[in-house]
Amino acid sequence: MTGSPTRVSCKPLFQKLDILTMPSQCMLFLMMLLVNNFHYCTFKSSVHEKNIREKIQLCKPIANFVSYQKGEFYASVKIFNALPAPISNQVMNKNCFTKNLKTSLIVKPLYSSEEYFNLCKWDED
Repeated sequence: MTGSPTRVSCKPLFQKLDILTMPSQCMLFLMMLLVNNFHYCTFKSSVHEKNIREKIQLCKPIANFVSYQKGEFYASVKIFNALPAPISNQVMNKNCFTKNLKTSLIVKPLYSSEEYFNLCKWDED
Protein backbone atom coordinates (compact mmCIF):
# COMPACT_ATOMS: atom_id res chain seq x y z
CA MET A 1 0.00 0.00 0.00
CA THR A 2 2.82 2.39 0.79
CA GLY A 3 5.68 0.81 -1.12
CA SER A 4 7.75 0.56 2.07
CA PRO A 5 10.57 -1.97 2.47
CA THR A 6 9.68 -5.25 4.21
CA ARG A 7 11.74 -4.62 7.37
CA VAL A 8 10.22 -1.21 8.18
CA SER A 9 8.25 -0.81 11.40
CA CYS A 10 4.50 -0.74 10.84
CA LYS A 11 3.68 1.82 13.54
CA PRO A 12 4.46 4.89 11.39
CA LEU A 13 2.56 3.30 8.52
CA PHE A 14 -0.53 2.76 10.69
CA GLN A 15 -0.34 6.43 11.67
CA LYS A 16 0.16 7.58 8.07
CA LEU A 17 -2.80 5.55 6.79
CA ASP A 18 -5.06 6.25 9.82
CA ILE A 19 -5.50 2.53 10.47
CA LEU A 20 -6.10 1.10 13.94
CA THR A 21 -4.05 -1.91 15.00
CA MET A 22 -5.97 -4.98 16.15
CA PRO A 23 -5.41 -4.26 19.91
CA SER A 24 -6.53 -0.66 19.31
CA GLN A 25 -9.66 -1.88 17.53
CA CYS A 26 -10.39 -4.17 20.48
CA MET A 27 -9.98 -1.28 22.92
CA LEU A 28 -12.26 0.93 20.86
CA PHE A 29 -14.85 -1.88 20.75
CA LEU A 30 -14.63 -2.35 24.54
CA MET A 31 -15.07 1.38 25.13
CA MET A 32 -18.12 1.42 22.87
CA LEU A 33 -19.49 -1.58 24.78
CA LEU A 34 -18.99 0.34 28.03
CA VAL A 35 -20.51 3.57 26.74
CA ASN A 36 -23.57 1.75 25.40
CA ASN A 37 -24.05 -0.07 28.74
CA PHE A 38 -23.18 2.83 31.00
CA HIS A 39 -26.26 2.27 33.15
CA TYR A 40 -24.47 -0.75 34.68
CA CYS A 41 -21.50 1.38 35.80
CA THR A 42 -20.91 3.28 39.03
CA PHE A 43 -18.62 6.30 39.25
CA LYS A 44 -16.29 6.50 42.23
CA SER A 45 -17.56 10.01 42.95
CA SER A 46 -21.09 8.67 43.53
CA VAL A 47 -19.81 6.12 46.07
CA HIS A 48 -17.64 8.47 48.13
CA GLU A 49 -19.08 11.41 50.01
CA LYS A 50 -15.85 13.42 49.94
CA ASN A 51 -14.32 15.06 46.91
CA ILE A 52 -11.82 12.56 45.48
CA ARG A 53 -9.25 12.80 42.68
CA GLU A 54 -10.71 10.05 40.52
CA LYS A 55 -14.18 11.56 40.08
CA ILE A 56 -14.65 10.29 36.56
CA GLN A 57 -13.23 6.82 37.21
CA LEU A 58 -15.49 3.80 37.49
CA CYS A 59 -15.73 1.30 40.33
CA LYS A 60 -14.58 -2.13 39.23
CA PRO A 61 -17.37 -4.68 39.52
CA ILE A 62 -17.00 -7.21 42.30
CA ALA A 63 -15.74 -10.39 40.69
CA ASN A 64 -15.07 -13.62 42.55
CA PHE A 65 -14.40 -15.67 39.44
CA VAL A 66 -11.32 -15.30 37.28
CA SER A 67 -13.41 -15.99 34.20
CA TYR A 68 -15.46 -12.84 34.93
CA GLN A 69 -12.30 -10.80 35.54
CA LYS A 70 -11.10 -11.82 32.08
CA GLY A 71 -14.42 -10.83 30.51
CA GLU A 72 -15.31 -7.87 28.34
CA PHE A 73 -17.10 -5.70 30.89
CA TYR A 74 -14.40 -5.99 33.56
CA ALA A 75 -11.70 -5.26 30.95
CA SER A 76 -13.61 -2.26 29.63
CA VAL A 77 -13.80 -0.70 33.12
CA LYS A 78 -10.08 -1.31 33.61
CA ILE A 79 -9.24 0.31 30.25
CA PHE A 80 -11.58 3.24 30.89
CA ASN A 81 -9.93 3.98 34.25
CA ALA A 82 -6.54 4.08 32.52
CA LEU A 83 -7.66 6.59 29.88
CA PRO A 84 -6.19 10.09 30.07
CA ALA A 85 -8.48 12.65 31.70
CA PRO A 86 -9.15 14.76 28.56
CA ILE A 87 -10.65 11.71 26.86
CA SER A 88 -12.46 10.14 29.83
CA ASN A 89 -14.07 13.47 30.75
CA GLN A 90 -15.96 13.42 27.45
CA VAL A 91 -17.62 10.08 28.11
CA MET A 92 -21.12 11.56 28.34
CA ASN A 93 -20.85 12.78 24.72
CA LYS A 94 -20.56 9.49 22.80
CA ASN A 95 -19.56 10.98 19.45
CA CYS A 96 -16.89 13.26 20.86
CA PHE A 97 -15.56 10.52 23.14
CA THR A 98 -15.34 8.01 20.28
CA LYS A 99 -13.70 10.48 17.92
CA ASN A 100 -11.05 11.56 20.45
CA LEU A 101 -10.34 8.01 21.57
CA LYS A 102 -9.93 6.80 17.99
CA THR A 103 -7.64 9.74 17.19
CA SER A 104 -5.46 9.03 20.22
CA LEU A 105 -5.26 5.34 19.32
CA ILE A 106 -4.17 6.24 15.78
CA VAL A 107 -1.54 8.68 17.08
CA LYS A 108 -0.15 6.01 19.43
CA PRO A 109 -0.66 2.64 17.72
CA LEU A 110 -0.51 -0.33 20.09
CA TYR A 111 0.57 -3.89 19.46
CA SER A 112 -0.78 -5.31 22.75
CA SER A 113 -2.99 -4.40 25.69
CA GLU A 114 0.05 -4.64 27.97
CA GLU A 115 1.69 -1.90 25.94
CA TYR A 116 -1.33 0.29 26.65
CA PHE A 117 -1.05 -0.17 30.41
CA ASN A 118 2.74 0.25 30.35
CA LEU A 119 2.65 3.61 28.58
CA CYS A 120 4.02 6.35 30.79
CA LYS A 121 0.96 8.59 30.54
CA TRP A 122 -0.76 9.94 27.47
CA ASP A 123 -1.24 13.30 29.17
CA GLU A 124 2.48 13.93 29.64
CA ASP A 125 3.43 13.68 25.98
